Amino acid sequence: MPTLFVSFGDSKAKVNVTPNTSLATVLESACSQMSLSAVEHILQSNKKDLDLSLTFRLAGLQPNSTVQLVPRRKALKPVEVLLQREGRDRVSGKFLPVTSLWDVILDLDAEALNLNPVVSFSGRKVEGEEPLKQSSLLSLGLLEGRYPA
Repeated sequence: MPTLFVSFGDSKAKVNVTPNTSLATVLESACSQMSLSAVEHILQSNKKDLDLSLTFRLAGLQPNSTVQLVPRRKALKPVEVLLQREGRDRVSGKFLPVTSLWDVILDLDAEALNLNPVVSFSGRKVEGEEPLKQSSLLSLGLLEGRYPA
């Protein structure tokens, strides 16, 4: 299995990845191993911020390469989320990246919670009450901008 090494100062975390592992997952795993907050850090390669919504395959990183974990320079800003409701129009709202997917759905379309909602983003699906409560916009790599869901 390919590995990605994440360095932070003198510390280094080893994260096993698959081609479909999101960089947001890599960030959360590395921060967990180093007892750091994923909300307060970002990943960089060659001094450029990596897009956490990308998968390992699409990020252009090589297996066994090293990326840097650095403190976030900017405060988190609200992300605009567009929710496509089945058979109805889209609704939108702004949320901080630490907001759970459950809370996003609750705010945008509370009726959907009775229908076993599924969030699908970039080929990743989050389904069921507990996974939706435990997953945040940040865990999908949504840190800034506007995203359809």
